[in-house]
Amino acid sequence: MNRDSVVSASTKRPILAPVVVYRIIGLAEVLGAGWSLPVLLRAILSAHGAIIPWSFLVVLLFSYSFVGWAGVQLLKMRSIGEPLSILAQTAQLLQITAGSVAFRFVAGYQLAIGVVNDRVGLFAGLTASVNLWRGPSDPSFIGLNLVPLAFIVALIALPDTKAPSPLAREDGTTSPG
Repeated sequence: MNRDSVVSASTKRPILAPVVVYRIIGLAEVLGAGWSLPVLLRAILSAHGAIIPWSFLVVLLFSYSFVGWAGVQLLKMRSIGEPLSILAQTAQLLQITAGSVAFRFVAGYQLAIGVVNDRVGLFAGLTASVNLWRGPSDPSFIGLNLVPLAFIVALIALPDTKAPSPLAREDGTTSPG
C-alpha cells in the first residue's frame, strides 16, 4: 500500500458517519437538557427564603430548553440542528470566575480542564450548572470544557454541510422509504 492510497482512503470517508455524529451529539444534548431541567426545578423548590429573579429563571429555562431542542433537531436529521448544536455547545466551552466576573453554563456532560487558584484541575461528570456572578468565597477559575469542544470539532469536520439522510447508503444513493 503506497502513501497515495492511504491519503485518498482517508479523505474519502470521515472517521464517523455524519448520522453517527448527529446521534451521539443529539442524544448528549437531549439527555443533558433532560437532566438539567429537573435539577433547576429542584434548586428552585429547595431555595427557601432565597430571592431568585424571575428573569434569571426564564433565561435558565430557555437555555436548557435550547440545548434540548438543538439535540432533537440533530436526532431528526434536520439541517438546522448542526448550527443550533454548535451554538449550544459554544455556550458551554469556557468557564471563568475572576474578579467580579463569572460565567459557566453546562447542560450535561463535562470534562473540564482549568486553573483553580494557580493549580491545574480536571473536573468530570454529569452537570447542570449556571454561574453568572461570583460569590465572595468562590475561588478564581478559568477552564475549558472538552466535551463541547469535541462536539464542535466533530460537527465542523463533517464533510457535508447538509443533514445526512437516515436512508443514505454508502454509495450516495438513498433507499426507498
